[in-house]
Amino acid sequence: MTEEQAREDIQIIKSMLEKTRKATAESVGIFLIWGVLITAAMVASYILSLSHLHRAQWIVWVAAGGIGWVASFISGFRYARRPRVSSYVQTAARHLYIACGVGFALVCFAFPMLKIYGYEVIPMIYSVVAGILFFTMGGVFESPILMWLGLLWWVGGTCTVFIQGDARQLAFAALFLIGYDLPAVALWLKHRREAAASRAR
Repeated sequence: MTEEQAREDIQIIKSMLEKTRKATAESVGIFLIWGVLITAAMVASYILSLSHLHRAQWIVWVAAGGIGWVASFISGFRYARRPRVSSYVQTAARHLYIACGVGFALVCFAFPMLKIYGYEVIPMIYSVVAGILFFTMGGVFESPILMWLGLLWWVGGTCTVFIQGDARQLAFAALFLIGYDLPAVALWLKHRREAAASRAR
């Protein structure tokens, strides 16, 4: 291999890494949408619980889940129509998102509706799947922060086992805010700044 061929190969690799980074940053938007939906659903569900309107809580969660899945399908459809060369990292991350998304739907909606377990168990099971999602993302993207977030979800989910009643819902909301909402907002703002800087060049 000549020196010129080596330089060309390195440039191709750099270009693929940059496309992967950009695609990953653009996908943060759907994470932010899910974060807003679930946070709003938790607040509404807590208010309904205090008002003793427990039967209306499932409507809130079904609505939040429905809107989130529609947004995810639209985002995925738009992404699929773009001309691109998918790297191994992008392919692995996409399959991880799909797998954990299906997992969330099963453990948070399908199984409780089938009365396999009660809704009060959802925070712990959600935390297990969220921990898998973030810890594996950290490995795929070589991000220690994401791996620490995965550990945070596992530890936080375990702690909610020892909290009873409405206090568990508040603890889970705090965990979701720290472990999901704030990182999603931070990544989204970072993407916006990088996009603005790129357009200015």
